[in-house]
Amino acid sequence: MDNNNLDIVKRYYELVNKGDFGEDTYYKLFAEDVELFYLKYGFDKGRDGIARFTKQIGQLILLPLKSRSLTL
Repeated sequence: MDNNNLDIVKRYYELVNKGDFGEDTYYKLFAEDVELFYLKYGFDKGRDGIARFTKQIGQLILLPLKSRSLTL
């Protein structure tokens, strides 16, 4: 993994740990044409798809983060 990709992954975990899912932060980490697959969610595309996914599973992600942080 090159350093740019590693920096993006680190930034992703930093934002998720803070619960920061803002349009100017979290969503900008993803390409506009991102394709998403999550087993219980299914397929979606684009940053709008990321927004729908985040909204649907947001509570599942944020609850455990109150007690611990994700690390790389």
